[in-house]
Amino acid sequence: MKYEDEYGSESVNTRISYLTILLAIIFQFFLTFKYVGSLNPEEQFFGTITLIYVIVAVVGLFLTDPLLGQPFKIKPRFKKSDPSTFLRAIAIFLIIVLIQVFLMRIPLTIQDTERALAIVFAAPAEEVFFRGFLISLFIVISRGTGFKKYKLPGNREITITEIIGMIISSLVFAYLHTNYYRNPNLMLIVFISGLVLSFFFWYWRDLTANILAHMFLNIWVVGQYFWMVNF
Repeated sequence: MKYEDEYGSESVNTRISYLTILLAIIFQFFLTFKYVGSLNPEEQFFGTITLIYVIVAVVGLFLTDPLLGQPFKIKPRFKKSDPSTFLRAIAIFLIIVLIQVFLMRIPLTIQDTERALAIVFAAPAEEVFFRGFLISLFIVISRGTGFKKYKLPGNREITITEIIGMIISSLVFAYLHTNYYRNPNLMLIVFISGLVLSFFFWYWRDLTANILAHMFLNIWVVGQYFWMVNF
């Protein structure tokens, strides 16, 4: 089977990734319902952000497989998860932590549990859309182009279209995070992290590893500042 056709007849999701994305949709929708109609501008803004996450998660969850040629199914034929999935997740997590430590720690002020959990559950929504959907979209587009393919280790070949897709995905991903950090200077960290996540999804076609790594990262970051503020 050719590398570009590795999706085969299976979903891009394993049961683990599918469940975490569903949980993210349910929790973010709860926060949307609770806050989007609030008279408090800050709470209304928070509700709007959670609504955005609901939308991107639904798009990624239900449109990625059809984009890759699989029939639309509420319960698709899942990929099998194996020990390498968790090893990949740990590797991605460590790389992104090193990026953040090397460049600058991200300062967050999180004073309530709902916002802390919203950030943690943002990870599955972001991964299924920015990596699962957008990178897959550029993978599909690249198949119809005549651009030169560049060889990478592991018998991989990448096109300029896929590289552009990683950059666009990471730029939009970084821009979305201005809502949390409110500091454009920190967008370089998020942009580089987005490139790492995009590349590893493209290289391994492993959405589950990305989701787990991203959730580990958000728990690690949120946990530090939530503890500092509340305890």
